[in-house]
Amino acid sequence: MPSSSAVAPRQSALDMLRWWAFVAIFLAHAGPTLTTLAPATFEKLATLNFALLAVGNVAAQVFFTLSGYWVIGQLAAEKTRTGRVAVGRFWGRRAGRL
Repeated sequence: MPSSSAVAPRQSALDMLRWWAFVAIFLAHAGPTLTTLAPATFEKLATLNFALLAVGNVAAQVFFTLSGYWVIGQLAAEKTRTGRVAVGRFWGRRAGRL
């Protein structure tokens, strides 16, 4: 019989790592735009564009890996809790988060 108390625990360290990956991705995309919009202000950052793009590529891999880990954990917890995975409800919850 499935346990009704099984819930995937939050892992704060992984949530924080995922958040920092998002910030790195955002900066990788925003960095080149900021340097062209306000060159005087962001002149010193222009040399960081290449580094930001490199970090952004790694950060995207980290972000998607952690996101997949989180989603699978949620599905596993639902399977443990209810004995099955409701695919329609899963996609409804995912769409609701967007």
